[in-house]
Amino acid sequence: MELYVEKLNADAARDILSWQYDPPYDFYNSELTPEAISEMLEEAFFSVLDANKQLIGFFCVGSPAQVPNDKYTYSQDFIDVGLGMKPELTGQGNGTLFFTTVLNYINEKFEEKPKRLTVAKFNDRAIRLYEKLGFSREAEIVKGTTEFIIMICNENDNLTPMYERAKPGEIITFGSYPQMADGAEKMPIKWRVLQNSGRELFILSEYILDCRRYHGEYVDVTWHDSDLRKWLNDEFYNAAFNDSEHRLIKTTQCTDNGEGSINTEDKIFLLSVSEANEFTFKLGEDTLRAKRRAIGTGFSKVKKNDGCKLYVYDKKVKADYILEKDEEFGCSWWWLRTQPAISSRAYFVGTRSSIRSYGHVNLACYGVRPALILNY
Repeated sequence: MELYVEKLNADAARDILSWQYDPPYDFYNSELTPEAISEMLEEAFFSVLDANKQLIGFFCVGSPAQVPNDKYTYSQDFIDVGLGMKPELTGQGNGTLFFTTVLNYINEKFEEKPKRLTVAKFNDRAIRLYEKLGFSREAEIVKGTTEFIIMICNENDNLTPMYERAKPGEIITFGSYPQMADGAEKMPIKWRVLQNSGRELFILSEYILDCRRYHGEYVDVTWHDSDLRKWLNDEFYNAAFNDSEHRLIKTTQCTDNGEGSINTEDKIFLLSVSEANEFTFKLGEDTLRAKRRAIGTGFSKVKKNDGCKLYVYDKKVKADYILEKDEEFGCSWWWLRTQPAISSRAYFVGTRSSIRSYGHVNLACYGVRPALILNY
């Protein structure tokens, strides 16, 4: 399930205030009034939507997420988070993706502070989720007849348990980048786990995120000096990740860059030929490794100002398509960093998983699937 965040509007507020939970969660039922709608629109409330733009949940930031009481003082050293999911979607294993989407958005859009939330003590289901994602119990308070637990999580601690459990072939989210055709809003990036070595995750973007030339001109060039390497480690690195995420990205020594190309030290890189062979699977293989065939995001397919436009296979041959949510999407070519003996060319992956060596470095129709190593 792919999730998106947008500022809450009046229609979403009315929907949320109309939700009815079964006992004991009926504690969270609200009353639909004009005053309640106005309060949600005036405060920092956000909608969480699925791929079909259907409302699945919401969250708020700041004072609306606090519970006034006489015992505990809410300091300004934390960002308070409150959230709720549509009643019929609760208890079905959706919580981890929902909450990590919320945390990723807050990390991207708000100042860097530890997170804090206040949860009803009877809500064991929510507490287990929060503890799973690194939150710990800070204090207990009472309002009326209801007991609450205040939980806190230091910066990035919420990510560690999720990364520790991540297995090869699984999907995680990290960072954000434009993915819709209009490029108006950055969305969480999905990454396929290639390897978990204990304290490090080797990950590859699930989708082609952008279309770039390997190098701006058709000349002899090495990976070390290529425009694409510079773009990945500067413009993309700073656009896709905030400061706290920067601190999790390892500087990786990249080898197998091609004949005559020295080893490099990169934050963000492309897979080499040997890595693509080891960590991605071919068409028809049944495995948890990353898919070698790839489709691009809407943003990657839009023609850019420099003339780059992702080629999408449209010849109606089934082998060149990927089926997602009962819809067929044409695959595209994507760059590898390794170069053959002719250094005006680079390896790339074809639409049917083949690894080819004849991509001219100035071609403006190949995609980029960034890779990186996370230190957690």
